[in-house]
Amino acid sequence: MVTSGGKLDELQKRVLAALASVRPPFILGGGGALAGVHLAHRKTRDLDLFWRDQTQLGDLPGVIEARLTDQGLTVSSLQRSPLFVQLRVADASSVVVIDLIAEPASSLEPPWLCRIGPAEILVDTPHAILTEKLCALLERSELRDLVDVEALVRSGEDLSAAVADARAGTAVFRGSHWPGFSAIGT
Repeated sequence: MVTSGGKLDELQKRVLAALASVRPPFILGGGGALAGVHLAHRKTRDLDLFWRDQTQLGDLPGVIEARLTDQGLTVSSLQRSPLFVQLRVADASSVVVIDLIAEPASSLEPPWLCRIGPAEILVDTPHAILTEKLCALLERSELRDLVDVEALVRSGEDLSAAVADARAGTAVFRGSHWPGFSAIGT
């Protein structure tokens, strides 16, 4: 089991600890996983919590809001749909945005069990995050995604394998939306 906390701030660690026992368990992904466990190469403003193989979040947002308010945190909803809920969570001195994401697809590979502060959390692997970041680059223009891809490749992740997995997993990357990217990784 990996033990870390990386560049997560105290509020982010507090939120993860408060939610660690939520069932079904979430998988920490994106910048939170990179900053908190894998690379600690930058700070992150949000936490991406994924529930894979789920077609909707159901009662999870309410459970999560209750757990966080029971910890003395202020919680407000920024965005809400059956597959995605964005919450603003604050204590007296800081704020974090939490994205709750139901994904009908399975994880690319099994997540790692990691200790972050006092909590044991499932965390996406570096390869899975690299693959997702490549897809994200085609769907949005966020400098942090480029920073993350560069850091992952410099840490030894295989860009060609991630491109192949991205192509297999998403129509966006296979070229139906971005024909110029069909030659990447070949």
